[in-house]
Amino acid sequence: MKSVCVCFLLLAVSTALAADSVLYRLCKNFVGAQNMWKAEGKCPRSFKQGEEAACNDLENFKPPYENDEQERNIMMGVMGCRVTRCELTDEYCESNKATLDRLSPKQKSSE
Repeated sequence: MKSVCVCFLLLAVSTALAADSVLYRLCKNFVGAQNMWKAEGKCPRSFKQGEEAACNDLENFKPPYENDEQERNIMMGVMGCRVTRCELTDEYCESNKATLDRLSPKQKSSE
């Protein structure tokens, strides 16, 4: 009976995780990678020439966006910048989850 309960629990957890969008999972994975770098003393990472100015421009960009693609690209850039600075947090992912879900590529249904 315990093994059946464990199987159902694992199925429920995997279903819940699969419901998260690609961009939200990416954000959470970036946080995990960043935490690993912090533990290894490799944080913050260094920018290449011109990247820090580009990051500042991305983080200071104000809506309206031209389209969803532009908004998605800016959010991805901001996440990358925050990871490089070791400033990306779970709270950032959570507070932007609705936007990340909306902007994520939609999974095709298998019919």
